[in-house]
Amino acid sequence: MVSLFVIILGIMLMPEVIYRNFKGTVRSNVSSYSSQIMSNISQKLVEIKRETNVLTADDDLKQKLQEALHDPSDSRNAAISLYLSGFYIRDGIPSYQVLGVYVTIDGTDKTFCSVGFPEDISSYLDENVIPEIRGDAAGGGFISPFSYKNDSPTFWANHFEKVYGYAERFHAGGCQGVITVISPYDSISYLIDGMNKWTRSYMLLDGSNRVLAEEKNGEPIDAAYTLNHLQYGSTYQIGYVDDTSGFSVAAFSSTANWKLICRLSRSEILHQNRLVFQFAVCIILIFEVIANVAIGLITRNVLKPLREVSGKMHEVAEGNMHVRIAFQSQDEVGEVVQSFNIMIRKLDQNIRKLIEKENVEQKLRYSILISKIDPHFIYNTMNTITYLAEQKRNEDVVRVNRAMIDILRDRLRIDLDDVFDTIEQEIHVLIQYLTIQQYRFEKAFKYAIDLEPECEKEYIAKNLIQPIVENALLHGILTNKDEDGEWLGGCVYLTVRREEQNIMVQIRDNGQGMSAEQLRLLQNGQFKKERGRHIGFRNISDRLAFLYHGQAKMKIDSTEGEGTTVTLILPQVEHAAKDADKRLT
Repeated sequence: MVSLFVIILGIMLMPEVIYRNFKGTVRSNVSSYSSQIMSNISQKLVEIKRETNVLTADDDLKQKLQEALHDPSDSRNAAISLYLSGFYIRDGIPSYQVLGVYVTIDGTDKTFCSVGFPEDISSYLDENVIPEIRGDAAGGGFISPFSYKNDSPTFWANHFEKVYGYAERFHAGGCQGVITVISPYDSISYLIDGMNKWTRSYMLLDGSNRVLAEEKNGEPIDAAYTLNHLQYGSTYQIGYVDDTSGFSVAAFSSTANWKLICRLSRSEILHQNRLVFQFAVCIILIFEVIANVAIGLITRNVLKPLREVSGKMHEVAEGNMHVRIAFQSQDEVGEVVQSFNIMIRKLDQNIRKLIEKENVEQKLRYSILISKIDPHFIYNTMNTITYLAEQKRNEDVVRVNRAMIDILRDRLRIDLDDVFDTIEQEIHVLIQYLTIQQYRFEKAFKYAIDLEPECEKEYIAKNLIQPIVENALLHGILTNKDEDGEWLGGCVYLTVRREEQNIMVQIRDNGQGMSAEQLRLLQNGQFKKERGRHIGFRNISDRLAFLYHGQAKMKIDSTEGEGTTVTLILPQVEHAAKDADKRLT
């Protein structure tokens, strides 16, 4: 009865203990995360302000505006609109960052905007923004996000529901006006939604404390109370308010005085630390069970033999599966000792069987992994041979057929003794593959191989180089086409050299390349589940981890429109391929 009371009391007090001990840590983490989000938002605000500053200081634009005022014509107006539409390209600004540019001239009804600039945005700016900027002595300011009708896509074929921007006055000779740059709000909205990682209660306010974004599924936030009772640490860019039911955190942007406020209640803090609570409860229950068992054993005067059993179990936990207890007794303790000995013997047998089975399965998986042959490659090669035969190019038919036979012979060697091969042999197989592809895609690509002679006889895992070259060719160079669908051509460069105790293999192409987001997903191992995409990288990553036990490295660098570079750093294999089975086991 006493033990039950202790358990209940401990479970009742545990939430308060966890809340008091983890509240500060959670608040620190939330503050850091909020500050990071606000910093990213500030960066976007700084960027759009900078883009506006660039336009207001653009002498070519001012010259065009003066010419249009003194000599109005449709062609001059069109030239200004086209100039505005292309400013982001000249300044190196991503197209998704600027929705449009709007220019008004004081004292006239003259307006200029980039091509595709929605009319309802122009109306909103004329009614709500331009008059305020003209009357502002500072001559510039941020435009809080506002909604607009989005019945048609923008100039860059994107759809947006909400935008924000920055407006600034300019002077051009005898005229002056306001230049406004508008940007999609989606990127900021995406950053704000990141707060869902910590809480379901947050809001974004502008400089006038108008709510720009809000998540209402959590505890309500009193923004006025929070802003008036903030406590600050080492910086005034982040503050917090503690109360009995939780805490609130406010992060500030030094650029536009925007504010991000989030709140975590006591229940959310406990929920985020529920595993700690569950672990503590389990510890209490386990402790109570062990205590009751120990008391029962002591009262039955069997403490000594059970200590021996406990000691032997500790040896088993350390990995000694050969221990046995020499204890003869016909009572319950004797049965325990006998069962223990039987259990350890059977456990040892089962572990050995599991290890043996796992080794066999690992070898089988690797054999299948290394022997994968793309049926589409065989199909396309046979079509190529058929085409060459129809063209009566007999010598080319023989050359392609021999290359195919070499590849099949090499790829079908799935015995574990063949999982390592010389670099010379691997490059020979690669050349056969490239020979076939050059016949298939005539004049579409070239290749160059730079192999240090002293590396030719070094051993590396089989079929590492060809899949990477295949990705470079099929998803880099051959996807790089002009407007008429014609291949732009390209080259695959292979370099193999020794670097200290390692072998460096580098495959570089000047093809289509990857975007920053695609590269990030690929580097993090988040391969898209698309047929034929990144299979080579998954395959290679698995084999590197399996054969080199984490000592090999693969690095991927890519720039969209410029190409991709894959670098492998492989430890030298000290034994010949005949010892591959020993290395794997």
